[in-house]
Amino acid sequence: MHRSLKTWRWLPFLLCCLVAVSMSYSTGCGDGTGKNTEQGTNPDGGSECTVSGDCATGKLCASGKCVEPECGEGTGKTCAAGKTCKNNVCVESEGCKSDGDCPVGKTCNTEDGQCKDVVVDNNVDKVEIISTASVLTEGATAQLEAVAYNKSGARLSGDFKFKWASDTADAVSVDAATGLATGGSKDGEAKITAELEGKTSAPLTITNFAKVPSGKVRVIVRDSAGKPITGATVKVADKEGTTDANGAATVDGTAPFDVHVFHNDYSYFSAFQINKNDLFIQLPKNADDSKAGGVKGKFDYGRIKSLLGLTDEEWDESTVSIGFAGFAIPGNLLDIDLTSLLGENIKTKLLGNELKLPSGVSIDIAGAGKAEYQTLGQDGTNLIWALGSKFTLKELEPLIKAATSGEELNIGKLLADAKSLLDKFVFGFKSEITVSAVARVTDTNDINGDGKTDDLVPDFDKFPAQDIVLDRKLDQSITVNVSAAPTAKGSDGKDLQFYLISLAGVRIPGYGLVPLGLAVDEAKSGSNTLNVKYTKPEGVLASGKFLVLTIGLTIPAGENAPPTLIAANLQMSDAAPSDVTVSEFVGFGSAGKFDAAGGGKVTNGKVNGADFQILQVSTPGKGGWFVVFGGESITLPTAPDGRLTGESTANLFGVKLKSGQTIDSVLEFNALNMDRLVEVVEGFSSAETSK
Repeated sequence: MHRSLKTWRWLPFLLCCLVAVSMSYSTGCGDGTGKNTEQGTNPDGGSECTVSGDCATGKLCASGKCVEPECGEGTGKTCAAGKTCKNNVCVESEGCKSDGDCPVGKTCNTEDGQCKDVVVDNNVDKVEIISTASVLTEGATAQLEAVAYNKSGARLSGDFKFKWASDTADAVSVDAATGLATGGSKDGEAKITAELEGKTSAPLTITNFAKVPSGKVRVIVRDSAGKPITGATVKVADKEGTTDANGAATVDGTAPFDVHVFHNDYSYFSAFQINKNDLFIQLPKNADDSKAGGVKGKFDYGRIKSLLGLTDEEWDESTVSIGFAGFAIPGNLLDIDLTSLLGENIKTKLLGNELKLPSGVSIDIAGAGKAEYQTLGQDGTNLIWALGSKFTLKELEPLIKAATSGEELNIGKLLADAKSLLDKFVFGFKSEITVSAVARVTDTNDINGDGKTDDLVPDFDKFPAQDIVLDRKLDQSITVNVSAAPTAKGSDGKDLQFYLISLAGVRIPGYGLVPLGLAVDEAKSGSNTLNVKYTKPEGVLASGKFLVLTIGLTIPAGENAPPTLIAANLQMSDAAPSDVTVSEFVGFGSAGKFDAAGGGKVTNGKVNGADFQILQVSTPGKGGWFVVFGGESITLPTAPDGRLTGESTANLFGVKLKSGQTIDSVLEFNALNMDRLVEVVEGFSSAETSK
């Protein structure tokens, strides 16, 4: 959790791109298609016609003549075998070229151009434990999860009954039917396996630690993947220790105390006034900015016509293809940023306009623009999701009027008026995508548009290709009732304008958060309502918890850009709700000050409505520092590597926990642990501190 949410600005930026696309056209006559919109100019249906608008109502123009439609919606007619309906006329079928040309449930055999039934192999070929639990303490529990794959490597879905086993039950026992692991009274390792239909998984090794004696404080330090960090310095009050091969350090101490963990290859960690003597700390590794991994590909829009019930004419007029894709978001949601969602900027020319689009975004008009998406992901196996659709120029016209005020774009009005377009988006995804980081390359052609040619950018040419079929309609909905949007005042004393985003998705074991749909609107005073359209989670998507994330944020755009403020509410459930209520948001720590160069002191750090605060410090070339505290003011200790400098910046998060949880229960080595923080967070806010 070392990045901030301030880059949630990607959504309005994307919508601005839609406006730029629209403004590249001259609308001309009859919505910009070049057609005469006056019907019936040739009522007798003679041989002279150019477009169907020249013919009488009910007829169409084919080969220069007004004729009766041969097929299509409303005609009750179908084409003979070997032919397909194109613009209400039967023509020779060219066969399918991709799965998007076939009905749902069929796949394209590109060798003969025929749509074939999808054959699903439900035979179990491999079992894998996907839980990341690597440590337990005596009496603590961890729910383990496993999945099954077929011979093709596809994850199977279903209510599978795995059989679980442990080779050292007095260290870690596991319920054979449920997979619930429990720490025993013995220090040591246990190898846990899951079996299904004669296939047994590779073992998951869990290290158990017995209870800590009175008068001692134990700190377990692990990385983001749950592996032990050896050689970290642990300071508890005035005592100091070093983590061993199991990532554990035990020192003398009694509560309450301050604890600090230092390892120069990882983010530092500090927590103040802790009352538990057994702690579990996870440190993210310092980012390797010399490498990046991900995938690229194109969106297949072929099934959108039938999913949305478009006529042939509506489909032909849908000339603007827009889509965006990203990987499932692993870890805690406080760590979301633009790169984890949609990749890094790519400079794109679109009909004479130069745009900087996030790499995960694709905008294409008749082959012009950015036809591919390129998105970034962490090493390992992941799932990639996509939302996209095709639009007519007429549908984009309202955005031009809404977004222009003099010579500057009115971002707020753009957000409010673009919400109708989101209802037309279609969802697609692919699972079991393998990502391997490759070396970044020098940006000699300034493809990211930052004006530099000596910085590094991802080597997109080496990303593997993964085309995505958009084939799932957003036919489900959730009503989000916001009792009161966040409020704050700018430097001029005036109320800042906030915008609301609600995202519906699923948090899938082994992958992370997968967005299934979203809604966006301009926040107004008092109560607000958003209607989130999303696709029903099925198959692999149905294997996790359902989550509704509602965010209120400012848009830092324009000459007098407001500060970046973000407040979020999380609601997780076993099944999708029909409606949710956001009663309140956590306040903002806008008054917080962090003096990095003058000793690392935080003042005015208390956030209204929060159970505790998190300070996320970032220093270029040095790494981060993750600080947890519950009071008003703190002072960080001297960093071993001089991590705090005049260039250090910090975001202050206010975190509100679900009932019964405290800062101590979150940090204590127990069944929760900080790697599952999102499961007990009710809401949070983020604001950049001043110096």
